[in-house]
Amino acid sequence: MSDGLPVDAIALREEVKTKYRAVAVNPHGSFHFHTGRPLAHRLGYDDAVVARMPDSAIEAFAGVGNPFSLGALESCERIVDLGSGSGFDCFIAAGQVGPAGQVVGVDMTEEMLSRSRAASAAMGLHYRAVKRFNNTAGNCKTWSQHEPRP
Repeated sequence: MSDGLPVDAIALREEVKTKYRAVAVNPHGSFHFHTGRPLAHRLGYDDAVVARMPDSAIEAFAGVGNPFSLGALESCERIVDLGSGSGFDCFIAAGQVGPAGQVVGVDMTEEMLSRSRAASAAMGLHYRAVKRFNNTAGNCKTWSQHEPRP
């Protein structure tokens, strides 16, 4: 255990990374949680918005809530999605904030970020930036930045 916490934070972080890497690599695998379009439906995402998404943008979605249930974003807003995974919420946000807005996805697994960057490019979301938190100490000081495609 680390620092007297009831769980070992480093071990837990590694377990979470391992599970989400598995979802990124094989989104149709067997997991103890829902993924993809069925999960988006269960969480109350707009079916029309989900239907417009290519499979590559949603099949590895493994979210825990629907932030858009609180209301739509406005044009020009700047959004940061922590734990962005395969980018599903980022893609919806990008559609709402438009080209004058900015969406930044932050995730701790390169496998999810790779999926996110590929889907973003395929969807023509060239203004989306992706950053990766890469610090096992958890002190938020080490970042690796991946610039959006021109």
